[in-house]
Amino acid sequence: MSGNEVILVVLNLGDKAVSDFTLKLTKGPLSGEYQATMLLQTPANAASPASLTANASGGFGAYTPLPDLPAHASLVIKLEP
Repeated sequence: MSGNEVILVVLNLGDKAVSDFTLKLTKGPLSGEYQATMLLQTPANAASPASLTANASGGFGAYTPLPDLPAHASLVIKLEP
């Protein structure tokens, strides 16, 4: 994180797509709500990422940026307050 810039990188190194997944950060530097913008995606046909709301500890719980994560996917998501 640089200044107000927050970047989230999500990788699926497996040979199968993943669904019903969530990401969790128990404690962190975040505060408030963030709009998510895809900066880089492989494969290129991924959907737009969901927004994120930080918890009271500066992290987040049960964040699902996309409903499905394709096999060998690489996502770079910018989170903006």
